[in-house]
Amino acid sequence: MVIYSHACPKLRVLSKKGGINISKDILIIGESRCGKSTITNYLLNKYNNYEPIRGDSLEIALSSTLSRLDAQDNANSNGSKRKFKIFNLSSSILAQYFKTTYEEIKFDLRVSQKSIIIDTHSLTVEDSIKYFRPQCDIYCLGMPNETPENLKLKIRENDTRNDWTYYTSNMIMDVTCRNIIENSKYMQEECEKYHVKFWDTSGDRKHKLKAIIEEIEKSIINKK
Repeated sequence: MVIYSHACPKLRVLSKKGGINISKDILIIGESRCGKSTITNYLLNKYNNYEPIRGDSLEIALSSTLSRLDAQDNANSNGSKRKFKIFNLSSSILAQYFKTTYEEIKFDLRVSQKSIIIDTHSLTVEDSIKYFRPQCDIYCLGMPNETPENLKLKIRENDTRNDWTYYTSNMIMDVTCRNIIENSKYMQEECEKYHVKFWDTSGDRKHKLKAIIEEIEKSIINKK
């Protein structure tokens, strides 16, 4: 199979509100519950020129498939059964998997001239740059300046049945919130190291997500 990879040219497509020009695809990375899906869903609802790649769903599907095949291979080899082995896939492996998926979808979209928006919490800043520049503009989100208590309260206030945190116990949520904050601090440092703008969605997240969306539209969507 031949994989086609190239920076997409500036294309003229139609949005639900008129003509726009698209110059690049978008990759949104960062910790869970920082606003990545909110931004993605906003752009998908406002414009009809985007095709989404949900990185977290791809990761779950790949990990589950590998776990199931591993259990089947073990049963076939010695006749015994065992619990699924949990595959914790590295950022590098997932980046390559996402990139192959991205290139295949990009090739399929060559007629419709749609752009792609990817959102995932699984990639490091370094791997995002390595595998997705210059094809994609990269936006990194995090909440390094929250406290675990405030973050937990915010998450609980906005939880819906579609959010994985909805089904998470308070004890696990305490650990999760601390991890989100610490990982956000690390990603902020990585963004400074690799000269990627970091978007801090601590505090008034609604206002800050609006600013990110405005920046995306200003940078890669030139309205007529």
